[in-house]
Amino acid sequence: MNGRTAVETLTSFNDAVEANEGHRLDPPRRDHQTPVDEPPFHVVEVQPGITFTMGGIDVTPDMAVLRRTGSSTTLPHFPESPATVRTATIPGLYAAGVDVGNVMHRQYMGGLAVALVTGRVAGRNAATN
Repeated sequence: MNGRTAVETLTSFNDAVEANEGHRLDPPRRDHQTPVDEPPFHVVEVQPGITFTMGGIDVTPDMAVLRRTGSSTTLPHFPESPATVRTATIPGLYAAGVDVGNVMHRQYMGGLAVALVTGRVAGRNAATN
């Protein structure tokens, strides 16, 4: 970590926030414009990543994976779609966690909760079927 660069970055951030110009920062800061000015300061190296997507495999309530068997459309299946899409389960195949689609309905709710619930359901059904 380059200490001089870190101090310069922090000073620039604080100056912009205190001048109510956080919107000029890169990336812009429009909400929660609070200066970072009370030590102690700590540096932690992080690596950004995508934890999961908000789409995935179509499953039944018992987490059995569905496949398309026939359809009047080539578009993906969405519950609000007027098209008729016929599906069937793939015997012995279950999905859970980030692989399951149509759970969040376009709103983020956290990946661990989905993994915990769907994992238990899929595991129980895979073991008994």
